Amino acid sequence: MPDLIALKPFPYNRKGREVGERFEAKPKDARLLVAIRKARFATAEDDKPQQPSDTELTKAITAEIPAPTTAPKRVYRRRDMTSANIETK
Repeated sequence: MPDLIALKPFPYNRKGREVGERFEAKPKDARLLVAIRKARFATAEDDKPQQPSDTELTKAITAEIPAPTTAPKRVYRRRDMTSANIETK
């Protein structure tokens, strides 16, 4: 049975397959999944540990920095009410 790697999330064999998940499929099913681009055949390079890319490192760094907090916006109950900050002439 060929090893496949999911390219898109989809259900197969009563389990939900996630992107990048490695699984085995019957040869007939494997040909179909590759043809409709839901999966690709696994290679020997897929077994090697991968170095994190620059975008993954950037996401990890920015995830640690907390976002600045802002005051919640004021909600008006009636349409004729306006903001207290605006001066009328």
